[in-house]
Amino acid sequence: MFIVYMLFGAFLVLVGGFLAIWYQAKKVRQIHREEIMAQRQVEANAQGFNHITDLRSLMQENTPEQVLEWFSQNEKWFLNSRLFLPPNFAQKWLSISKYCRRLVQLNTKLKEITDELRKGGIIDEMREYESFCTKLAQEALDEIYRDMNIAPITIDEPQDQPEPQT
Repeated sequence: MFIVYMLFGAFLVLVGGFLAIWYQAKKVRQIHREEIMAQRQVEANAQGFNHITDLRSLMQENTPEQVLEWFSQNEKWFLNSRLFLPPNFAQKWLSISKYCRRLVQLNTKLKEITDELRKGGIIDEMREYESFCTKLAQEALDEIYRDMNIAPITIDEPQDQPEPQT
């Protein structure tokens, strides 16, 4: 009977050892996966930051057609990085792209219209969309700051500015 207990104890030790090794391997794989995900997230956020700052400059200096071309050139990066970017960043990116397409449509329409009153309405709408895209780009940057738990850089201004003397 003692041998049966000894064999049963050895079996339990063997099963316990196997379960301990299996659990440790599972935890190591999970930790390794989380490290890789965190690394990819940091890389995607850094690239996203660079892309959005480039986009902001591009929107100020180029036509909507050129901005839309920039979006098509960076679409592969966006699709590959989307899983690692903050969710609202992706939403802002897609919204800016959508409104750039609308700006291209309005720009084409503007070239075809001869009525000055309608041109003025289209120009106002285009300014509104451009302003909205600039706002969305800033919000996308804010999403990256928030995701990385980094405070945006601010410039201190004096509280009481003296009145300009004439």
